[in-house]
Amino acid sequence: MPSHPPAPESLPKYIAEGVPKQDSKSLRDLSAWIEELLDYREKQLSAAIETDDTIESVEQTNEGTIVTKKQLCGKDNCKCTDGDLHGPYKWKVTYENGKTSWEYLGKV
Repeated sequence: MPSHPPAPESLPKYIAEGVPKQDSKSLRDLSAWIEELLDYREKQLSAAIETDDTIESVEQTNEGTIVTKKQLCGKDNCKCTDGDLHGPYKWKVTYENGKTSWEYLGKV
């Protein structure tokens, strides 16, 4: 039996091995800093998402932010140019390294 809870499999080895070696104060400081980082990223995502008026819903999950939205296709003579947008479609939105990324998940 391990002497501490196992690390999530998704963590890099250097983190999974290094974090348990820290003292309690460092772990609390790390936990607070991680919460601040998550809050910061969520604010960045919110700013990017709020500017998009085609969004129907936003859901926070452990996998990230899931956005359901309709969209234009870009064809000049399509019905969507008159407001009848395509979709809705699901996207996973993340904020990493100063950039907002949209990963297409499929049609709803």
